[in-house]
Amino acid sequence: EKNQASGLAWHDGQLFVSYRDRNLVAMFSTVDGKLKGTLEVQAPERLAVTPDGMLLAVSSGKVVQVARRESRVETDKDSRRKTSDQRVLITTHLDDPQGLAVGPDGTIYVANRGTLQNISVFDKDGKFLRSVGKPGGRPRVGTYDRQGMLEPGGIAIDAKGRLWVAETLDGPKRI
Repeated sequence: EKNQASGLAWHDGQLFVSYRDRNLVAMFSTVDGKLKGTLEVQAPERLAVTPDGMLLAVSSGKVVQVARRESRVETDKDSRRKTSDQRVLITTHLDDPQGLAVGPDGTIYVANRGTLQNISVFDKDGKFLRSVGKPGGRPRVGTYDRQGMLEPGGIAIDAKGRLWVAETLDGPKRI
């Protein structure tokens, strides 16, 4: 039960996998699949990596910046124990954050599934810039409102810099 992955991110030959119930982010080689180390992070969920290689995590309703540093070599020569220096980066304009993405310029996007039902956009330093979507989202029942989102979940930025948002409901499901 504690090995359920709660987030994934890739950067520069490493796959980061978060395990919320273990307060752990594992780092794997994408070449050979070997565990390269672990990071201690409080209740990590969604992950993203900035263009300069900094790991971001949704952690207990906030977005934290996780700096990796090696502390000691384990007995297994391929695995190193890592500790992390964490800095809370974003605490405002968040409401049940469920998605995290970073643009090529370092802009941070967070999908909110609480009462906001939107995407909050921040600069690379965590300063709020704007909101994407109608405040409060679209109604669960009634007339469909194409300007609002409902239950935004997975988000990504494509090669053209476009924001993609997947709703997590069964119907109507939109991207």
